[in-house]
Amino acid sequence: MRIFDIIAMCWRNLFRRKVRTLLTVTGVVIGTCSIVVMISFGVGIDQYYAQSLSQMGDLTMVEVYNWGGGGGNGQPEDITDEIVAQMAAIPHVSAISPFYDMWNEGVIVAGSNDRYLYQGNVRGVYLDQMEAFGFEFTEGGWPTEEEKENAIVFGQHGAYQFMDTKKRRNNMVWPEEQPDGTVKKPFVDVNTARIRVSGRQDGSSSSKGKKVRFYDLRSTGVLVENYNIDYGSDYGVYIDMSLVKKLAADTKRLNGTSSSDGQKKDIVYNEIRIKVDDMDNVSEVITAIEAMGYQTSSMGNIRDQLQEQTRVIQMVLGALGGVSLLVAAIGITNTMVMSIYERTREIGVMKVLGCVVGNIRTLFLMEAASIGLLGGVLGIGISYGLSYALNHLVAGSNALGGMLGFGMMDGMQVNISVIPPWLVLLALVFSTCVGILSGFYPANRAVKISALEAIKHE
Repeated sequence: MRIFDIIAMCWRNLFRRKVRTLLTVTGVVIGTCSIVVMISFGVGIDQYYAQSLSQMGDLTMVEVYNWGGGGGNGQPEDITDEIVAQMAAIPHVSAISPFYDMWNEGVIVAGSNDRYLYQGNVRGVYLDQMEAFGFEFTEGGWPTEEEKENAIVFGQHGAYQFMDTKKRRNNMVWPEEQPDGTVKKPFVDVNTARIRVSGRQDGSSSSKGKKVRFYDLRSTGVLVENYNIDYGSDYGVYIDMSLVKKLAADTKRLNGTSSSDGQKKDIVYNEIRIKVDDMDNVSEVITAIEAMGYQTSSMGNIRDQLQEQTRVIQMVLGALGGVSLLVAAIGITNTMVMSIYERTREIGVMKVLGCVVGNIRTLFLMEAASIGLLGGVLGIGISYGLSYALNHLVAGSNALGGMLGFGMMDGMQVNISVIPPWLVLLALVFSTCVGILSGFYPANRAVKISALEAIKHE
């Protein structure tokens, strides 16, 4: 018997008993809907967590800390440029930079006769690595390799951190809106003013009379405020670590605090930022860094923990939906067994006419699989409708969305139910396999019927 003949006979037999087939398919539809909708809740929760964390920070950025290192008593080594280079060699690290706060090493001045003194935070970084971290600019950009040593990048309101040293009162301005709607301008126009930086003298007798070395700086850009990346993007400034090292050496020279052995001492970093090439590789990078003994923090790591929770939720919800499909499988088995009893004579005639036993088994398995496939297709279609209705119900009800922990996020709708393509494919395969498995017993029962006994059957 040709396969097309078997398919034609399969669908003819199913539509011959329309009510029974419809009731059996309805059971599969309910089971498929239960699984798809339940799992879609878990997918929606996972996407909600991912979107929430992405608004709190970059999921591919890892922060590395070393509070109390030094290499003694089992502690990790101090983080120096050598350690940073080792971390940069870790697979999947696309960018890396220390974030070093210059509290004591430098003094930034601007204007004629260095009238304006910078009072804000100065952060030393690898300027050539910063573009990968996602900063945005209101104007300008990061310096080139040739410019970086004498470049300075201002936070959005960093220019307002200059103090007028010639005034006792009102010696600083802030970005406040005036009655006429304008905003006060800072004392220093960072694009045109002369800006210089030098080492810091502590005012002790050992620093008096020593010549101060100044380095001219040029502003290459002004950042958009983004505390999720770094607080320096607002009221801070960034300079390259190569200049920070010069300023640190000058500060030691001015204050007579150079090392007694005359050897150059590397700057020790307490905070490193690492950019990973893909969110899925964050855990691998974190494991490698923690194996070196350093502490890490990452939104991506938090997301991995949340994903573990959502996987458990999906399994539980899927299992609850699977109960309905199990009931549907029992219904398919019952339908096929009843069909065999009703078609015993037909089976006998097929055997007498020389039909291959395997074709009889294939026929009944195909009927069971068709019930599963048809129920799966209809169930998925209904699931999309239910998902659409649930999402719009939550979106239209702030109270319900808040109660469930879903709703609008910065103007963007977050769905409670999400049906990805892989879930559709999984549901189709699963429902079809349930139908085939449910049809095995009836199919084997059919091929074991004696041809003579079947023909005698009324």
